[in-house]
Amino acid sequence: MRGTQYAVVDLIAKPLYHLVNGSFTRITETGENEYQVRMLELSFYTDLNTGERLRTINNPYNGKTCTLPHEVFGPNVVTLNLDGLQPPENFPFGKLTFDGSLGPAHSVGDDLWVREESLVRMDSDNPAFGNYIYNEIVNYRGSLAEVSDPEVTNAAATLDYHTTSNIRPWLKMDGIEGHMESQAVGKKIASVEDFPADYLQLARESFPEFIADPVAVLDAPPKMPG
Repeated sequence: MRGTQYAVVDLIAKPLYHLVNGSFTRITETGENEYQVRMLELSFYTDLNTGERLRTINNPYNGKTCTLPHEVFGPNVVTLNLDGLQPPENFPFGKLTFDGSLGPAHSVGDDLWVREESLVRMDSDNPAFGNYIYNEIVNYRGSLAEVSDPEVTNAAATLDYHTTSNIRPWLKMDGIEGHMESQAVGKKIASVEDFPADYLQLARESFPEFIADPVAVLDAPPKMPG
């Protein structure tokens, strides 16, 4: 996915940086309409103008230097059912609750859209997470014929991604009221080599072991972010 994260103060959205995100998933059917999903994300923050990878940003409201959060999330294990994503099993970073929903789905001709919504509440002492509320809405678009074909196990899809959350402590807003928003677009891919060249370069430079064998990383137990 590619997108932008914003700070919203007095209803005005100010872009902070671009997001370049890659997700790795392994999905296993565990019951009727129930699946186990092993998830790993590698996300990079890039400059709004140059596209260069960022480690810090200057807060546009007060000029303070802010260190961007860790770029690795996972691997974690969640359950997907007709109610949407469920909380990870044995989440190691604090107390986590999910309220999710999957659907409705609607189609026009062969175009099929499915919406997934999640409301996440976290209470964590880890500075990479902290205490926050996070709302996520993802709209997937695919082919009705492909999704309806029982021989297809990995249907193609594009996606629109939207989130809102409270302002995270690392942004050092110091009493400035507001919230954060993100938007991104992307698509499902079937292999590492299908990632865009710029994402692959960032990932191979920073996390070569992830890209070399993502399946092995997905099978590893969760680790605390560094």
